[in-house]
Amino acid sequence: MKIHHDKTRLINEDGSFRVKRIGVNYFTLSEIYNSLVMLSWPRFFLFIFTSYLVLAFLFALAYVFADLQNLKGLTAISSSERFWEIFLYSAQTMSTVGGAGITPVGITNNLILTIESMMALLCMAIIAVGTQDSLLAQSK
Repeated sequence: MKIHHDKTRLINEDGSFRVKRIGVNYFTLSEIYNSLVMLSWPRFFLFIFTSYLVLAFLFALAYVFADLQNLKGLTAISSSERFWEIFLYSAQTMSTVGGAGITPVGITNNLILTIESMMALLCMAIIAVGTQDSLLAQSK
């Protein structure tokens, strides 16, 4: 009968790996994903919330710099109010709720909307899979 000593185990009792990885690039997609899965719930949701706001802000900037005149339905008069209205439009588009009565006209704004919608779907899928994997990792 063979006795397995504690040093031969690859996984610690708390579920963490006992393997030391050498030469790993920490900015690969798998490492970023693993880092997100291992975050605590408050940090995970803070990351998701911050990423959501940053993406909505970047797409709002894209609409402003691309062709502001071809966004039909803007009601704000000042430029700062228009920006925040576009930001909210972008946030609503990313949440798949809809677009607050604003309609993009022209190829440039419709292209931005298409890219934003695709990003939103991909982000929702990553959040769903990350949440599921995080639940599995924390239940061990």
